[in-house]
Amino acid sequence: MELDIETRVEHGYTLVKPHGEIDLSTVEEFREVLNELIIQGRVHVLVDLDATTFIDSLGFGALVGARRKAHALRGSFGIVCSNDRILRLFKVTGLERVFSITDSASSQPALPAVGR
Repeated sequence: MELDIETRVEHGYTLVKPHGEIDLSTVEEFREVLNELIIQGRVHVLVDLDATTFIDSLGFGALVGARRKAHALRGSFGIVCSNDRILRLFKVTGLERVFSITDSASSQPALPAVGR
């Protein structure tokens, strides 16, 4: 399966939007994109999962790892998702308590102008 990952800056955050499935065959590419952004100092990250059709435990692991790295660098890491199937997976795994999840990027709190 192929994964297309779109990135852009929106409302001061780096928005990462994977299109397709995040699983064993694509998770490394997804993890590399997240890690590279954080290494570049883009530590305020939103991952928009609305175009993601499936995510497995490896994908959730990549999200947790990237969140940990962003927070270690005083950044922020949130999830944008309105897909009921994906949201149910966050709830079943208990990760809805770990991540800030909103239904749109504009719902995220504004970032201060300094330190973006």
